[in-house]
Amino acid sequence: VKDDKEGKIKAAIQIEETVEKLEKEMDIPPSRIVVGGFSQGGAVALLTAYHRRTEGKVPFAGCVCLSGWLTLKEDLNVTEEVAKSTPL
Repeated sequence: VKDDKEGKIKAAIQIEETVEKLEKEMDIPPSRIVVGGFSQGGAVALLTAYHRRTEGKVPFAGCVCLSGWLTLKEDLNVTEEVAKSTPL
């Protein structure tokens, strides 16, 4: 089964935009936000959390993935240090 790369990236961008909006409008920094989801939503939450770290942005407070998986892992360039320091 192939992942819908375009769809998952669009979903991750929506999460990032929501986080940016929370920071601008409510003064909640990403370091105080936990992203999460169930099944495909969990997969997108993981993708967003790891992608954020590869871009050098402030990490989320955490990520919860229930019955999900690490999607598009071949596209992630995550060092072992970043993987270990990402609160999942």
